[in-house]
Amino acid sequence: ADRIALNLGLASNGPPRIDAGILHVMQEFEDQGHTHFERREIALQAIELLQAESHEVETRVDALLTQGEVVESMADWLQLPATARAEHTLSQSLSFLIRGKSSLPPILVDKAIDWAQEKAGFQFAEEQSNGVHQALSSKVSILTGGPGTGKTTILRALVSILRAKKTKIFLTAPTGRAAKRMSESTSHFAQTVHRLLKFDPSQGGFSVNEQNPLLCDYLIMDESSMLDIRLAAALVRALPANAHLLLVGDADQLPSVGAGNVLKDLIDCGELPVTRLQVTFRQADDSGIIGLAHSILSGRSSPPLPLESTSSLPPHHDVHFIRAESPEECVKIVCDLCQSILPKTFRIDPKSDLQVLAPLHRGVGGIGNLNDQIRDSLNPNGATYVMGSMLLREGDKVIQTRNNYDKDVFNGDLGIILKVDSLNGVLEIDFEGRLVKYERMEVTDLQPAYAISIHKSQGSEYPVVIFPLLKQHFMMLQRNLVYTGLTRARKKVVFVGDPTAYAMAIRNNKTVARQTDLIRKFKKQLEIT
Repeated sequence: ADRIALNLGLASNGPPRIDAGILHVMQEFEDQGHTHFERREIALQAIELLQAESHEVETRVDALLTQGEVVESMADWLQLPATARAEHTLSQSLSFLIRGKSSLPPILVDKAIDWAQEKAGFQFAEEQSNGVHQALSSKVSILTGGPGTGKTTILRALVSILRAKKTKIFLTAPTGRAAKRMSESTSHFAQTVHRLLKFDPSQGGFSVNEQNPLLCDYLIMDESSMLDIRLAAALVRALPANAHLLLVGDADQLPSVGAGNVLKDLIDCGELPVTRLQVTFRQADDSGIIGLAHSILSGRSSPPLPLESTSSLPPHHDVHFIRAESPEECVKIVCDLCQSILPKTFRIDPKSDLQVLAPLHRGVGGIGNLNDQIRDSLNPNGATYVMGSMLLREGDKVIQTRNNYDKDVFNGDLGIILKVDSLNGVLEIDFEGRLVKYERMEVTDLQPAYAISIHKSQGSEYPVVIFPLLKQHFMMLQRNLVYTGLTRARKKVVFVGDPTAYAMAIRNNKTVARQTDLIRKFKKQLEIT
């Protein structure tokens, strides 16, 4: 666009071009997860991008502020208006919730917990009982903890008590797979945030909002680490002031794909009651996955003893590390594991029970090449569907990449292509027992899913995870990335690659801090209300 404008004779230092450059830089920062940015840094980046003079850029920043296309969050810090509104809305809505009266009937909390324990058939640990107590006693609260620390036990107890009191409960999660897991673990219907709020594609917004709020006494939001600032604002503003809200999540996982760091900010702000679960219960003595997850968080983790061969996988271990000397060898081992070794040794279905999670999209060890190579190993002869650069085959595993409310399929849903009709450009896909037809223009919503990114795996669990880990992934080698990928595995995880890369990742806990203004805005709202 810049080249076209210059070819048309538009001035390189003209206001339209400089304005576009400034807004582009701000959007790039927001795409990295930040919600506000230092004015000086925005100006420097815009000057470099546009090859403009400093005074020209500073003049246009002032003009954009005057026009309302950019706003100041505080002195010398800038925000895009929609993001500023989202932070303000979330802060204000949370403060209204906290100050609002409760619509719950009277509950004798200690007796209710005793009843829930009797119903569950076991005694809760002290911090689990405290978690239920906190959730019932607070208008807004947070429940956080790693795998196996008892979050599900608390949710089951809480839902049981609230249902016994005939309250109106909603359970929600960011993705369809996370909502399904939530339903299965609590025996109560859960749905995605977008479905709960009735997203209207034609309007580009939600039908359920502050003017048309949820008829709700208690909302439980799972996988809250995935909430970006705009979705969090939309969710909380749709609650009536007399409702209760419980945010559940693992703050040590990767933050949201979208801008913001909502769960961490709300934990760190010190204004909300937080139950931190630290004692491991689920398979604590037997699970190498859970033990490794906790040692990763402490930074003390060494890679599992690397195996030199796939023929020596100890059947009773649930964590393995197979050494690969190069990206090419890594890909070959991953394909062998998918095609024969894991299915034969552990009697698993390579498509439904196994998921490859990779840090990067590009390169020999990246998601694109892994999908091509695994497909050729598992599904070499299926009828082919080609659309542009994308190739799909009958029998391929695919992932939906955006929410489609007409078809009732959502971002992150996994399916298998049952039928390819190349003549009419139609695919028939099985999404866990539900058949969905895709017309030609809808196929772009699909991607091969033998291998997916760690971010796309959030909110999901898989019986077996294969995790390629190479020094070529150095840009993404961070502790929370390995932790998030590892904790997607329910029964077994197999790392493939270089033990040095694993060690690099565990040492690297210096994730780029997301610059956000939520904590300041929230504290300010609490002072006002």
